[in-house]
Amino acid sequence: MFIEDVVLFDFVQCYTLKNMVENVLNLNCKKFKLFFLFCFKLLTSFLLFNTANTIYRCVIVILFLSASSLLLKEKNVSVKSIFLFLTIGYLLQNGTIILLFNNSKLQLYKLINPAIYTVISCLIFLLYKNLFEGIKILLYKKKIINNFEYQTKIKLFEKEIEVKSFLDSGNSLYSCNDAPIILLNIFECKELFEDEIYNSILLKQNEKLDKNIFFTINAKTICGTSSLICFCPSEISVNNKQIEEKVCVAVTNSNLNKSVKCGCLLHPKIFLGWV
Repeated sequence: MFIEDVVLFDFVQCYTLKNMVENVLNLNCKKFKLFFLFCFKLLTSFLLFNTANTIYRCVIVILFLSASSLLLKEKNVSVKSIFLFLTIGYLLQNGTIILLFNNSKLQLYKLINPAIYTVISCLIFLLYKNLFEGIKILLYKKKIINNFEYQTKIKLFEKEIEVKSFLDSGNSLYSCNDAPIILLNIFECKELFEDEIYNSILLKQNEKLDKNIFFTINAKTICGTSSLICFCPSEISVNNKQIEEKVCVAVTNSNLNKSVKCGCLLHPKIFLGWV
């Protein structure tokens, strides 16, 4: 195999492994991490090509996967979880390639040149990347179908409230910064604000509200089209699970669920990190 094929081979594998782990574990890795991951993989390939000892080769691969797991680590996901998914992805990708190209019946290694070998390998990597994404979507849908009622804690500065919530799968509200917006009944959030602020929200007197905390959106919801006052909470958790990504809260005085008492309607995007 030519050196340029090895470089392309390693880059695509690193790219698909990084994306696979990001999608499954809901990470948001910085782009520079792909470069270092690629460097680790090139060093690993060089060491593997220069040793025939099976034990040494296994140790080299384990070291590569361990270093990659530490590199991709983020505060909300353990190194153990990242290592597990990296290992599964690495073994599936390389195992399929070995089975295909070392099969005595197929004898593909005799029919194609290194460039085509690399292209086929890249396609295999992308296939497994999409497979993992598909599995995540199925798990996500299963979780959404099996769970309807949640306890949501919303904290703004030093004050906190806890409300009964339901998932609104049709909620497609986003802020101008693409943060998902959840709907909160005005009567549930009285303890969250001072009386003056609460009354201003209740009467929709936007000019009396601090523009550094509150903003307004025009939204079409299950309650109709209206202007909603929104804020970004200091912290938000659902069923005691901290939501890491930015979430905004829109306050409404409409009944969110006519059949069951409900103080909050959640956005489906915040559940992506649960899978």
